[in-house]
Amino acid sequence: MRPLAKEILTFLVLVFLFSSVPYALMIHSHHIGSGGGLVVRLVMWCPAFAALTTCALRHVDTSTLGWNWRPAKYEAYGYFLPLLYAIPVHAVTWIAVKGSFAIHSFEAAVATSFNMPEWPQLATFGLGIPLLATLGVIGSLANAMGEEIGWRGFLLPRLVGQFGFTVGCL
Repeated sequence: MRPLAKEILTFLVLVFLFSSVPYALMIHSHHIGSGGGLVVRLVMWCPAFAALTTCALRHVDTSTLGWNWRPAKYEAYGYFLPLLYAIPVHAVTWIAVKGSFAIHSFEAAVATSFNMPEWPQLATFGLGIPLLATLGVIGSLANAMGEEIGWRGFLLPRLVGQFGFTVGCL
């Protein structure tokens, strides 16, 4: 078996083993959000744990996982590009589906969460949206990073190396 195939197989077995425990907890609790959502975060980090363990077992340099900063313009693209392709979709939905632009109920929920029911717009646009756009994004990135390290950083380059670009991507 080629070295890449051994790395791929080791990684997949480890992902299965590592993720079995949190999936068992979800099945036992009958809820994906068991543990206040911590269990699903653990599942999201299982690919990274498997990648790092595979690197240790197979003597693979962790620098092959793609841990580096790109030029700042690409970081900005990563933040703003999803907004550019999401806004037109939301705008069409808000125009086409009556009642889908429920800003008042959103404002009320945000205002209630800040205990500011008399100031829903201030709570939403002054506190809620800025916090979501900064700290919320950072928190989501921290959760998703485990999957990116494992699937994109470890597995994808090895699949492409083993099977070629088209098959590796599929």
